[in-house]
Amino acid sequence: MKNNRLIKNILFISSGYFVNIILNLITLGIITRYLSVEEFGLFNYWLALIGVFSKVVDMGLGPIVLRECSKGGNCPSYMSTSVIFRVLILFFVTIVINIYLKFTDTRTVNFFLANFLLLNIIFSQKFNNIRDILNIPFKVNIKMQVPILINVSENLLLLILISLVYFFKLNFITFLGFYVAANIPGFLLLFFWNLKKENIKLLFELNSLKYLIKESLPLAGYVFLAFFYLQIDIFLIKIFLSEKAVGLYSTAIRLSRPLLIIPASLITTFFPLFVKSIKENKKIDFQIGLIVKVLLIVALSIAITVNFKTDELNVLLFGSEYSGIGLITSLLFWTLIFSFFNFFILDIFTAKGKQKYNLFYIIIVTLTTIVISAVSINFLGLKGAAAARLFSSFLGTMILLNFLKRINLKIKFFSFRILLWAMCSFILLDLISALNIFFYFPLALTFIIVCAFILRVFNSDEILFLRQQLKHG
Repeated sequence: MKNNRLIKNILFISSGYFVNIILNLITLGIITRYLSVEEFGLFNYWLALIGVFSKVVDMGLGPIVLRECSKGGNCPSYMSTSVIFRVLILFFVTIVINIYLKFTDTRTVNFFLANFLLLNIIFSQKFNNIRDILNIPFKVNIKMQVPILINVSENLLLLILISLVYFFKLNFITFLGFYVAANIPGFLLLFFWNLKKENIKLLFELNSLKYLIKESLPLAGYVFLAFFYLQIDIFLIKIFLSEKAVGLYSTAIRLSRPLLIIPASLITTFFPLFVKSIKENKKIDFQIGLIVKVLLIVALSIAITVNFKTDELNVLLFGSEYSGIGLITSLLFWTLIFSFFNFFILDIFTAKGKQKYNLFYIIIVTLTTIVISAVSINFLGLKGAAAARLFSSFLGTMILLNFLKRINLKIKFFSFRILLWAMCSFILLDLISALNIFFYFPLALTFIIVCAFILRVFNSDEILFLRQQLKHG
């Protein structure tokens, strides 16, 4: 029964995330045609900036609440206390930002951008501040169907509202209002679901808050720096180049970064199970190694496939104004190989109660990225920003592999067969890269899968384990 729920949860989350990617890409394509490149750059700059402030609000509480609820602790108290605490912090952050804007910025558009996006911290799944707490009962019970369906519905609503803005040439304030409003119905549905179905009461308990803050302090620094790390290139491009450059770079990021939902879907499913296994002193090295291996193969498949069609993808999705950034997009897709690993392994440290390694990791890669990005952007422009991102992701993987040894977690995920498969796939896809994009992608996927079967990238133990999971499912 557990395996049945596990497999269904993975498939449902993956399918839901895939649908969301498609809906978001269509919406993004409309937005890039509605806004100029400079306006799109300004919008993404404020998204990045408010995103950083949202992590001040976050305080790293989410993973700790999830961990405690997975253990069967005082879940209703932890959930309600963390939600109220985050709303209070958001209130003070909003006041500070508005005071700052009043005395330093005369552009009205920045006032509206800041306040609409600050409001969206409460409602949006993208900022994931309140919503991640509301989703915890579904994660613990491995039943993510409701949150995924709500998320798909609100992305569909956003697509409809943004289409209305584009076709009826509505003003920018209306665009921002619709951008926020699309998230409100889903938020309210999840909120009242928790009140009625999960018996969550809006009570603030000081003892619960003290415990959560004590446990989350290493994570609080990590969560803030982790999001800042993801936005460093945006801020530096704005400083050293222009809002137009931010707009161009943002489209490349918007193509690759949403794919982090792939390791996220596995984390959502396996995190509660890993916590329980660790509590019961069960070994999870093999399972973690196999998941990492799957992530590596998926990331390589995506990077190799997209590598030959990035320019065409940018023009097809975002318009001719976004041509000429193919190399930048390719570099960011190759970054996924390391980002998938890093994204997944960091949650393993949290599951084991070793959050300090998360903080050590993010301090090192953030400081390194700031220095390398600042230099490379000055000399190489947007290409330098993408190259710096690739290097910092690789550095992060090397650091985490070292940390895994320190906690005596031994995982095996790389082999000569994977290297040979990647090389063969790259050569074959290069040979068919001149094909029309709509013929290329299905054929490329076929070649990659066939090569994986022929070269047997999974060993007999891994195949047996996967078959058992499917059989029991």
